[in-house]
Amino acid sequence: MNDALAALIAALDAGDVGAIERATHALAERIPEARRSRIDADFNLAARQAEAARIRVNFLADRNRQKLDRLRAHRGEAPLSLYAAGPGGRLA
Repeated sequence: MNDALAALIAALDAGDVGAIERATHALAERIPEARRSRIDADFNLAARQAEAARIRVNFLADRNRQKLDRLRAHRGEAPLSLYAAGPGGRLA
C-alpha cells in the first residue's frame, strides 16, 4: 500500500492526470488488503503518506481556485469563492 501512496504523491507532484488516475485505482485495490493486515508500522507510514497526498490535493485545488478568481477579476467579474458567514456564524 505504501508504494501505491508514494506513486499517488509523485503523480500529484508531477501533475500527470493519467498517473493520478492509475495510482488512485491501484490504491483503491490495496485498501481492503491493508485493512486485513493492520500492520502498525505500515499503517503509520500509510497514514502519513495519505496526509501528504491530502495536503497536495488541497493545495492544487486552492491554486486552481485562485487562478479562476484571477481570471474572473480580469474579466471584471466577482470571484467564484467568497468567504461569508453563514447560519450560525459558519463560513459558507
